[in-house]
Amino acid sequence: MLVYEDIYVAVDGSIQADYAFEKAIAVSRRNDGAKLHLYHIIDNRSTTAIVDAYDRTYITEATKYAEKLLHQYKTKACAAGVPAVETYIGKGSPKHLLLKV
Repeated sequence: MLVYEDIYVAVDGSIQADYAFEKAIAVSRRNDGAKLHLYHIIDNRSTTAIVDAYDRTYITEATKYAEKLLHQYKTKACAAGVPAVETYIGKGSPKHLLLKV
């Protein structure tokens, strides 16, 4: 029987991400508490042509949002019985960064 040790899920606060997160919790619980890895990617590609000051403000605010969001997801996962939860914030192209996980 196949047993998962690590489960990776990208989250952004959307309904679809919440659904994937709930599924990941269920898979972890069915697999003796497989470690849950939560990712949030800040897509900063659109800000490269904008003034640096705006770029820094955007990234700062997006990072604060990501930290808060991941904290909320981690708290829910721990409350649901997932014993190990890691969170990650990436910056760049989500489709490229998530493939490198």
